[in-house]
Amino acid sequence: MRSSAVLLGLIASAALLMSCNATGLLSQVVSYRVSPQVEPQSTQTATKRVTLYYRVNYEGDPLAGFEMIFEQPYEKFRSAFAEERRFVETIAVNAPPQRGLFCSVDLTTKPRSRSRGFSDFPLWLTMLSFQVIPYYDEESRYIVRYDLYLDGELKNTYRYEVTRETWIWLGLIPFVWINALTSSHGEALASTVDGFFHDAAQDGFFGRE
Repeated sequence: MRSSAVLLGLIASAALLMSCNATGLLSQVVSYRVSPQVEPQSTQTATKRVTLYYRVNYEGDPLAGFEMIFEQPYEKFRSAFAEERRFVETIAVNAPPQRGLFCSVDLTTKPRSRSRGFSDFPLWLTMLSFQVIPYYDEESRYIVRYDLYLDGELKNTYRYEVTRETWIWLGLIPFVWINALTSSHGEALASTVDGFFHDAAQDGFFGRE
């Protein structure tokens, strides 16, 4: 009898947690932002017409960057570089060339600042209240560093940080469609390419915009 009561208790607890999580997904808004803020690209074409070589490297805990399972940021990086018109061509390479303009892109996943388990008391409080109690979290998730080389010599380094913001509240259910308008993590990461081109152009490496 006791084992049956324990089993029923576990089943009831699991059902409650599944219900809380399902409601949480329907009342959650997630957004990513980049700092420093990425400036909009100029529509003008720079005077320098050269080939840019680049390589994207990834470092960090794969589990901490689980978003990459659902969205491939490498493809977005490749598309962002390919769409840049100030160069004759942008070419992804496995090794830096000895001559020419080369950019090493280092994408690093930052360790989670706190566990999303039992130690995150505010989140559990929100979930167990069926999202009546609001929850907000802001966490730095990625660092993207661009090292710009000319003929093998490092010229400058540009660094951008991607932060994830999460809102959970029952009152957000009618507005959950906002998730379709906010930046995904892949889009936020790829937007740092525009920031790099803008900042490097301002420093005179590609011709000023």
